[in-house]
Amino acid sequence: MNVDVGDYEINTELFKFFDPEIETGIPRVFILDINGETINIDSNDRMRTARQQSPQEIFDYFQEFIKAD
Repeated sequence: MNVDVGDYEINTELFKFFDPEIETGIPRVFILDINGETINIDSNDRMRTARQQSPQEIFDYFQEFIKAD
């Protein structure tokens, strides 16, 4: 889901839903499990540096959270 934060003046209270300690920093990606629990709480700010990452690094980050059955 894409959340519009405007110029950082709208919808930023949604950060608190996931982690009350978040004060700044976008973009963020929150990955939820089937129960709605955030499984990347320690690294949800990784996309803040997406411009400096290669496409492979971004792919690998998301790949970390895919579990094989």
